[in-house]
Amino acid sequence: MNKRQFDTQSLCRKSKKIDKRDEKSYWQELENSANSKFGKIRAPKKIIDCFEKNKSFIYLVEDCDGKNKLIPDLVLEEKFPQFMINYLEEIIQFN
Repeated sequence: MNKRQFDTQSLCRKSKKIDKRDEKSYWQELENSANSKFGKIRAPKKIIDCFEKNKSFIYLVEDCDGKNKLIPDLVLEEKFPQFMINYLEEIIQFN
């Protein structure tokens, strides 16, 4: 696992500054922000950890290439909705 420090707080701050009036550009800017900080977002394989910052969540995810990336919850829900549904169903069944 990559041991570098992830700056989740600045990513959350940046996502809060994006203008939400234009929904398409909001999602694009949020994805671009995540891509520029952590590389291209690829299909997630599993969620390793989750961090809460400023009332939103950042997931540490292992992608299909075996790389660990931090991805904001909104990007995961928008780009990979079925993955998030399966993840939440597993949590509900586990509890």
